[in-house]
Amino acid sequence: MSILRACRAAIPSMIERGKGAIVSVASDAGRMPDPFFIDYSLSKAAILCFSKTIAMEFGSKNIRSNVVTPGPIRTPMWDRPGGFADSLAESYGLDKEAAVERFAKVERRLALPRLGTPDEVASLCVFLASDKAGFATGSDFAINGGSIHVI
Repeated sequence: MSILRACRAAIPSMIERGKGAIVSVASDAGRMPDPFFIDYSLSKAAILCFSKTIAMEFGSKNIRSNVVTPGPIRTPMWDRPGGFADSLAESYGLDKEAAVERFAKVERRLALPRLGTPDEVASLCVFLASDKAGFATGSDFAINGGSIHVI
């Protein structure tokens, strides 16, 4: 796991400095497994557990570890030719934008009826890495538009 290697490399210098913040990115799929993406879901669940373990082990050294779990985010995987949006459009018999809207509103029942943006996820990561989140550790921050989807 690259996250394990990255933490092993970074934590000694964080200990030396007397503080540090690790922000990992997992997915809603780590908490709500999807039988169509079992490998993906399993790897994201492992990140959730790993992040909490780092928080417990290194909190006394003023090293914080949190994880961000995005829901559906409008990345290039959605919009590339043959991507998720095209697949949904074909499946629903709708144009691409109408299919994405249906997915957000009907399939995932997002309280905010749209997909998130990479910038929204990045903003949360920057906040968690900052001193403004100085008391946050061992936490899972969902950024999923209020998803209540149950698989």
